[in-house]
Amino acid sequence: PGFPEETLRLDPRQVTALQQVGGRTVLTQGVSSPVLVERVTSSQYRALSLVCPHRGTIVAVEPNGFLCPNHGARFDRDGTWLGGQ
Repeated sequence: PGFPEETLRLDPRQVTALQQVGGRTVLTQGVSSPVLVERVTSSQYRALSLVCPHRGTIVAVEPNGFLCPNHGARFDRDGTWLGGQ
């Protein structure tokens, strides 16, 4: 499964976690699968699907990235695959 196809609508001014650079929040409502939104700079945000590309499991959000609980795949904070299935 890929990234949800629906348009994400989010006013970051209304999300406490996104008030600071490095802040992160997980969206589960209004999307077909969970999405992590992170404030990267003062004016740039990144949205990452939390669906593991291997088998579609929802990955766990960790301080330095993501971990697939089924197969041990690890991903960096920016979604780059680091190892595992």
